[in-house]
Amino acid sequence: MLNTHLKFILNMLFVAIIFQIIANQTSYSQVSVTKPALSFGACSFPSNYHPLDNIIIIENARDD
Repeated sequence: MLNTHLKFILNMLFVAIIFQIIANQTSYSQVSVTKPALSFGACSFPSNYHPLDNIIIIENARDD
């Protein structure tokens, strides 16, 4: 029982270390994202359906 618990803890530690290594890599994403505009007041539920404007993602640096 203790051996199984120790293996689980070591596996979770390994996954956390791998995630930390991946998350610390520098990312150079150069994009612009437009913010959709939506303003409404809904204080009661169910509220009406309100569609968003288009969300546009523009790549600024195409060479990388």
